[in-house]
Amino acid sequence: MAVGDLYNIVVNQSLASQDVQNSYFYEQTVAASSGTAVDAVASAFATDVLPSLSAVQSTSLGYETLYITNLDNPAEFGLVPFVGFGSVASESLPPFAAWGFQYVRTTRAVHNGSKRIGGIPESMQIDGSPTTAADLLLIAAANALGGSMTDPVSAATFVPKIYHRPTIAHPAPARYPVAFVVRTGITTQNTRKFGHGS
Repeated sequence: MAVGDLYNIVVNQSLASQDVQNSYFYEQTVAASSGTAVDAVASAFATDVLPSLSAVQSTSLGYETLYITNLDNPAEFGLVPFVGFGSVASESLPPFAAWGFQYVRTTRAVHNGSKRIGGIPESMQIDGSPTTAADLLLIAAANALGGSMTDPVSAATFVPKIYHRPTIAHPAPARYPVAFVVRTGITTQNTRKFGHGS
């Protein structure tokens, strides 16, 4: 675990007997005073990011594990059990319905990033648009996604990144800063529709 290392966090969830995954990338900016990389990243994410996401998710959605990988150090990885649920006592929209968030880029060298967060509570939308109360919570979630996160135990700090995966045209992976994150309303995730994915 070192300043400058890039971590991938895969959040494994379950909704209506379907697997729901979200993947995040964070770069370490402040060294840890103690502990392991996996514990520091998991603790920071659980402290500074997940509560804001849970606040806009139905109790029908359950969190199961965080799979954390240091992309700069093959020896640092781990699966962290994380038992929890969305915070809103309401029926959920179908698994393919999702809150949309856009990671705004700082350079034209990469596209904007995006996240689709499942488990939309029925009570937080009207005719396909967020309620006023939901919109305030979505703004808070966007701020949490776009801000730094800190492990309260080790003081290790991490900032979000847009990650460009290797392709034939661009074989070298790259990471880019995030200017800020905005909510984009209700959208869909096709891989969560019946007949797609697991």
